[in-house]
Amino acid sequence: MGEGLLVDKVSVETKDEIGKLANAFNNMVESIRWREKALKESEAKYRTLFEESRDVILYRCPLHVIDANQAAFDLLGYI
Repeated sequence: MGEGLLVDKVSVETKDEIGKLANAFNNMVESIRWREKALKESEAKYRTLFEESRDVILYRCPLHVIDANQAAFDLLGYI
């Protein structure tokens, strides 16, 4: 899981500490899956707004442009 690999739920067969640990792990897996899905949806919305905006959008650090949308390229004369 720490390496970004998909992890499935573990089976819970006992109600002792091991069972509680397995339940906690399963809850964590579901939470991570939900958060990853929400993050992907948010990133897709951001990318759509960024790419389709008619306003010029430039992200830059002091000396370099990191990203620019098509409106910025059109204004500055780049393809």
